[in-house]
Amino acid sequence: MTGMPEPGRPTGSDPLVITGYGHYFPEDRRALDGFPALRPGHPEQAVVGHAVPNSRHVCAPGEGVEELALAAGRQALQDAGRQPNEVDLLILSSWTNPIPLPARAPAVAARLGSSRALAFDLNAACLGFLLGLRLAGEHLRSNPSSVVLLVAADRFSQRVRPGSRGELVCGDGAGAVVLESGAAEGSTVLDVALRSEGELAGVVTVRGKGQWITSREDVAEVASGAMIARATEVLERCGLGLPDIDWAVPHSGTAQVLESLHGRLGLPPEQVLTNYQHRANTGSATIPSSLSEFRRSGHLRAGDLVLAPSVGSGWYSGAMLLRM
Repeated sequence: MTGMPEPGRPTGSDPLVITGYGHYFPEDRRALDGFPALRPGHPEQAVVGHAVPNSRHVCAPGEGVEELALAAGRQALQDAGRQPNEVDLLILSSWTNPIPLPARAPAVAARLGSSRALAFDLNAACLGFLLGLRLAGEHLRSNPSSVVLLVAADRFSQRVRPGSRGELVCGDGAGAVVLESGAAEGSTVLDVALRSEGELAGVVTVRGKGQWITSREDVAEVASGAMIARATEVLERCGLGLPDIDWAVPHSGTAQVLESLHGRLGLPPEQVLTNYQHRANTGSATIPSSLSEFRRSGHLRAGDLVLAPSVGSGWYSGAMLLRM
């Protein structure tokens, strides 16, 4: 990234600002607290960890990525005080749609009432939200008066093999943000660090007739190491360190990933915010939905400095610094 303009700076000194947040989870919330911990040495323990979340959300029949995106997008627009017809660009991050064509973003824009918006799909697996921020920043850099709606929506429950332990740690949900530049009031994206490493493409894959997700046993170690590397990079680029951070809001792949990340990050557990325990892993929706939920609950307040690292199959890694 050396020599590139700061990703969080659309036009010189004009910041990239989140002016609205939204999230949505299906009504079908399934309790998981009755499932026993895996025994030591179980083949799935290295991937999903010792325990499962308390609950996860699953889409109802007829409810899919579009419906998830619409609900979160509407909430974000309302929070920003914007109307759907004011949206100039709509980016939909999703990797769990079972049908590759047609793209879903144009349909989401049409149903939302954002008919004049350019809309496109983005697939960077669980890193999609952070990559979407970078793309939004580049758009606003050349179109500073634009309004961008970035939505991350994943129906993760349909990408795990029925009966596997993975089925207990993956849920459905969506998170959304409205992005603007200049003097708009809101949360300032200070920087976004991104990296792709094709040599690690086999860490997480989708295989078989059912297109079930499969992870290598070292996924937690690889994921936590990559998130720490990008977190260190983005902090150094901004002249900051971990002591400056108020909150970490990481992508929560599994309990095993979170445990490994906690150990390497060095922050007290009470400074790490995630909705994994109640929502499970919702793919690229994890970070935006967590930001929206914890802002609404009052945990995240104006002025707080937030570090949000993530990874995604590809292999991708990234981290964002956000001033609430």
